[in-house]
Order: sequence, then C-alpha cells, then structure tokens
Amino acid sequence: METTNHIGTRLFKIRNERGETQEHVAECVGITYVSLSRYENGQRMPKMNILARLADHYGVTVDELIGRDEPETKKEPATAGGLDDQLVDMLVSLSPEQVQRVRDFVAGMKASETV
Repeated sequence: METTNHIGTRLFKIRNERGETQEHVAECVGITYVSLSRYENGQRMPKMNILARLADHYGVTVDELIGRDEPETKKEPATAGGLDDQLVDMLVSLSPEQVQRVRDFVAGMKASETV
C-alpha cells in the first residue's frame, strides 16, 4: 500500500501546485472526481492507462507520477528502438490479460525466427 500512498501524494501535490480542482482534472482525464479522490487518498491504485492520461494532463511522465528515480544516464526512449508513439499508447491501454497475450505472441514470433 505504500506505493499507492506515494502515488496518491504525488497526484495530490501536482494538482494543487497547478491550482486545479479534482472535478476539473477528472473531467479532462475522463474519470470521476470520486475516483481521483480515491487515487489521491491512497484508497485505490489507478490503472496504467489512467496514470498515462493523468501524466499527459499534467505534462509529466508516468515515471514522475509514480516517483521512479531516473538513472544518471537516461535510457533511450522506446521510440528510438522502433516503437512508435501510437503502438506505445495502444500497449499502455491493454488489460493485464491482453498484455500477456501480446507477450506470448511476441515470444512465439521470436522463437520461430531462431528455427
């Protein structure tokens, strides 16, 4: 639960720094203000697609929202490896079950290349 509270604290802080209401942010992101309140209070953990929309709204990265420290040497973005932004957006919005199916599919593709 500590991670959830940490994210909630960051969500609350960034919203207040920008002088926005929960109602405004929720409407812009496409969630209810009750959901946003629960995220900020650490009662619930937002799904990845919601975190991505919140990050976009605030103009920050998901890593910043979740408090992930950047290494001194930044890794190249996924787009540099051939993944375009549209593909990344589609992957972020998948359910855990769909993500596993994509992983299985890619693993199968890689296995067939080595044969």
